[in-house]
Amino acid sequence: MQAGKFKMNIEEVEVRSLVSEVYNLLAVQLRLKEKVYLFYKVSNDVPIMMNSDFQRLKQILINCLRNSTKFTQKGYIMLKVYRSRLAMKFDEDVVAVQEAVSFEIYDTGIGISEENIQNLFKLFGKVMQKNKSINKEGIGLGLFITKSLAVSLGGTIQVFSKEGVYTSFVVTVPVTRHFKTAHENGQVKLNYDYAKRQSKIIKQLFEEDNEKFMESI
Repeated sequence: MQAGKFKMNIEEVEVRSLVSEVYNLLAVQLRLKEKVYLFYKVSNDVPIMMNSDFQRLKQILINCLRNSTKFTQKGYIMLKVYRSRLAMKFDEDVVAVQEAVSFEIYDTGIGISEENIQNLFKLFGKVMQKNKSINKEGIGLGLFITKSLAVSLGGTIQVFSKEGVYTSFVVTVPVTRHFKTAHENGQVKLNYDYAKRQSKIIKQLFEEDNEKFMESI
């Protein structure tokens, strides 16, 4: 299974409805864990709608949250949604910046060592922990699929963790796919010309700002 091979259904996605639906689903499952609490927070500046795949976004969030519930025995899990930007590099000279939404899943679980982070998104990867009852199922296909889905939506996924303290997964997805067009086979093709024009504007603004700075010293 490779990134870009998933069938996508791009539509208008109501962000808060997506988050609410995912929260309600996971809240029911977490009732079995009396010492773990689930919260969510959507920043006020998050757009009402985004142009993406509702079911794939839902799958991404559920996979990350279920992973958190597996490795969190006490404390809380927080789903935070906030506005961000996504930089896309096409070659050495062309960089495009897109408006994006970040979905951060933060938990107070067992954490992940730096060594294990490298294996997280591999097929059938396992996070090796001393507590075998926690680790017996590994992470399986969940995070491998999650990363593939995020990439297929034009986004990224990052993980930050401190062993024994917390883990944070940050999935960032573009608000719109306005400079992407679809091939007949369903795969995504980047509109290089649009990105190149946008990159020139960014470069010009940077040069102008740099000139003003040099004049001020």
